[in-house]
Amino acid sequence: MTKVHQLTIFDVPELREGNFSIFHDESGVDAAHDRFLLHGVLIVPQQEFQKSVDTLIKIRSGYKGRIHFVLLVDNTQNPKAKIASEWLQIFIKELSNYCFYKCLIVDRYSPAFDETRFTNFNLGKGST
Repeated sequence: MTKVHQLTIFDVPELREGNFSIFHDESGVDAAHDRFLLHGVLIVPQQEFQKSVDTLIKIRSGYKGRIHFVLLVDNTQNPKAKIASEWLQIFIKELSNYCFYKCLIVDRYSPAFDETRFTNFNLGKGST
């Protein structure tokens, strides 16, 4: 009989060790976006970090401003939207081969959402 090995949450064997840069961002913590709360984590192996940064900077083509994905929804033809689109494409084609991305999504309007489970996190409907 073959023994099944359970992988960890990051899809790597539990005994694997390494050095990683970890980036976190959240969305949905403001009143205008109160239905869904998202927490995204990007995990980049340290040996791939500079290559990853250089790839993303190259796509910017000198653009220095901040890029907020939430502001791109109705404005897909400006330089920020084109950069964001290329970032997503390069992540799918290349970076996802060695970078790990995980996202937790909480639907605060779901009938199954139990606000009392999150009292320490202020995740209730309409919270800011």
